[in-house]
Amino acid sequence: MKKKYVARKLNNFDSLIAGQDTNFNFSIEHKGIEVVRRDGCELQRQFLKTIIQILMESDRAEPQETYEEIYNYVKEFNANFSNNSFKDFLFSKQLSKPPAEYARG
Repeated sequence: MKKKYVARKLNNFDSLIAGQDTNFNFSIEHKGIEVVRRDGCELQRQFLKTIIQILMESDRAEPQETYEEIYNYVKEFNANFSNNSFKDFLFSKQLSKPPAEYARG
């Protein structure tokens, strides 16, 4: 089974431990989910990436505030949906073998 996860990664752990840095430097790591897969469309990847970013970077004490931010993003996304380019809706899929080797159905 392949790895699928999203994590908030601490990039400067060694310098924090050594006392060379006092600020935390985080990044978001994606593995195996639709954000990094190549068989979806760009619009889907960007939508999910933004939702994940809101969730992972939230430091709010109240979950309701994060929920409201996500709700507002989805509402804005839907309002601007028709402004997207045709290429944002294109799906791509890389074949794992030559087309002639696939069964005809």
